[in-house]
Amino acid sequence: MLIYRDETASRTFLIMAISIPLVLVSSLFFIWDITQHEQKDRSSIVKKLVADSRQLGVFIYFPIMGGLSVAALLLRVHSLRVLRIYQRREQPERYLIVAPSNLQLNITKREFDRDLCISSFIEHENELARLGLLFSFGNMQIDRSRYLVDDDKFRANIYRTYMTNETNIPPRLIEKAM
Repeated sequence: MLIYRDETASRTFLIMAISIPLVLVSSLFFIWDITQHEQKDRSSIVKKLVADSRQLGVFIYFPIMGGLSVAALLLRVHSLRVLRIYQRREQPERYLIVAPSNLQLNITKREFDRDLCISSFIEHENELARLGLLFSFGNMQIDRSRYLVDDDKFRANIYRTYMTNETNIPPRLIEKAM
């Protein structure tokens, strides 16, 4: 039974799965063109980029480091996000989590028991520090893996609290009582 679905994470996973290979191929083309051709034989785009980098001089490191930092942060956040979580009907203590792999090109599925799931609430006075901790470590840990989960994407709050061991009443028993 589907208890968690993050449509935004699913859409951004598709964007990342397409854009990462495109960026890698274009970067490899840029490096190949610089190393294999003389300055007059390079493509016009590469000539413009090389001229701009020479004009910037030492300051070229700032946009490069900024771009690499943003790319690393985006990869980290997308590797933490959860696409879907399923709960077994016959065994309510067993779950299946669907999340992106570390390389962002495929999806991993992992079964786990609710005893291995821990929810962590990050409290910090500084909002920027709290966001940094959230993007670095996520807000849920399953065994030794960390994930970033949006509480509003659960089917109901009781599913989240039961999965993270905050309550011991299975959600199906509550649904049958109503």
